[in-house]
Amino acid sequence: MASKARVLYTFEAQPGSGELNINENEFVTSVFAFRWEGKNARGETGLFPATYVEDVQDVSSPPPVSAPIYPSIPGIAAHADLSAQSSWGVQAAAAPAATAPAAEAPGGDWDDEWDDDSDNDQEQEKPRGGAVAGAADKRTDTLTSASARSQQPQQYDSMMGGSQALATGNQASVKGNLNRFSVFVKSGTENYLLGKLKAHVPDGSYVVISETEWGPMWGTNGKAYTCQILSPKKESKMKGLKTFIAYQLVPSFNGVQVARRYKHFDWLHERLTEKFVLIPIPPLPDKQVTGRYEDDFIEHRMAQLKLWVNHLCSHPVLSQSDVWQHFLTCTDEKKWKVGKRAAEKDELVGGGFFLSTKAPSKGITADIDGEMMAFSNFVKGMDNGVRFVHTTAAENAKRHIGPFKREYEKLGEAFRTLGQAFDQDPIKYSSGLTEAIIKTGETYEGIGRLFADQPRYDTDPMLDTLHIYRGLLASFPEILDIQKRTAQKMKESEKLADAGKLSMTDLTQLRARSDVVSYSVMAEMNYFHQARSASFKSMMENYLEQQIKFYQTIVDNLKQSLSAYRDL
Repeated sequence: MASKARVLYTFEAQPGSGELNINENEFVTSVFAFRWEGKNARGETGLFPATYVEDVQDVSSPPPVSAPIYPSIPGIAAHADLSAQSSWGVQAAAAPAATAPAAEAPGGDWDDEWDDDSDNDQEQEKPRGGAVAGAADKRTDTLTSASARSQQPQQYDSMMGGSQALATGNQASVKGNLNRFSVFVKSGTENYLLGKLKAHVPDGSYVVISETEWGPMWGTNGKAYTCQILSPKKESKMKGLKTFIAYQLVPSFNGVQVARRYKHFDWLHERLTEKFVLIPIPPLPDKQVTGRYEDDFIEHRMAQLKLWVNHLCSHPVLSQSDVWQHFLTCTDEKKWKVGKRAAEKDELVGGGFFLSTKAPSKGITADIDGEMMAFSNFVKGMDNGVRFVHTTAAENAKRHIGPFKREYEKLGEAFRTLGQAFDQDPIKYSSGLTEAIIKTGETYEGIGRLFADQPRYDTDPMLDTLHIYRGLLASFPEILDIQKRTAQKMKESEKLADAGKLSMTDLTQLRARSDVVSYSVMAEMNYFHQARSASFKSMMENYLEQQIKFYQTIVDNLKQSLSAYRDL
């Protein structure tokens, strides 16, 4: 059944993708609620991220809605999953149980599941948060009175359900959101806030957030290390029927080499994305179907994987995660399978990860909404800047390979033609000049080849870094949406407490869990600033160094060509 929704954020469709352009504050009609295919005000039909809209009761007379805490972030969700946003105007249903991990095929090499000739790029939507929901998830709580609901139809949905005592008298615990496809719900964050997640946290698995002069920061639980990627090799199995490229990883803390295929990286990316809902995971290099094993492609993918691995090694949380350490160190096939199953059955994923997060006991006193708004504006501006540089640099690289190369080679050919014409002089009156002109032509043809080859040294590394950050930036709208909805639950629960409809015990517990989410978001924001400063410094230094080296080579070649005339 079609439903109406108001657009919270502008979304720019990618050409040819079947997506739909939607603009902030316009109303759309969703045709299929689960796929979020809809029609905009201009009558155009297509797909759009459901997190960019919110349900309304009627387009002609929309119910009161609170203004968004954060400004719109257009165009950033190109790489984000099409997942739906929480609905605050409908009585909630019980949260779904976490999806059980897929059963592993018995016997055989675990690699068989991920051969290069059996790619499957489709990902199934499934709830995250492997921790088991507590008893509070199994009971039916009483909502506010009918009179209060008639006066404020949208206020008290999905707020507080974590108390172990049943609501009695004039107190009420409010159930979760009806929209099971919102990131807030699907990630398990809502269940965590409601106190419904229970899981054992092993010793040494806690992540600590500390207050610093720069604000909340992730604590460092281990020594810093690096990881090299060496010697990509084309390997085969089943007597050559299946081939793949294996990359050799060597972490600095043990020097032991492990071989990993691209499909292993793909599996790891899925695990990390599922586990760390508030930490953006950088995108992997794009897949290539044709020309898969060309040398240039293999070398470029290795360079991209180096950036990806470096990002994980430098992140204080990701670098110490069990699944990453297992990926980086395991050399035994049996132990690998055990670790693989453990990662896929991990309870501390999504919202469950917050159970293993220790935030400062002091409540947040900073203007959290103001900080989120400032960061949202920064993300929007940086995303626009990164996209602009990426597009401009890519176009410049194409001109190097195409027009620049052709023009210099054409000029060189013209000089050579002139020299060859002079060479037809039977007297050879100016043989030195003739030879110098021919050499000049060869010099310009060589400059053309230099232009064509140059992007691999300066532009390609820059584009690889920008690719990483385009993916990271694309993750922040969902992260900020989770924080936004966490703040909304906190504010609405305070209203319930003021009205005597929520106990102070429940309010205190929800506030503590809300602070863990907010501290986590702020810690990741601060780390992002730290990481992007180092990354872009390195990127710009390499670009300018390679540019100087490139033009210096051209100058040296031209000087050598000039000397031929000076020596006549």
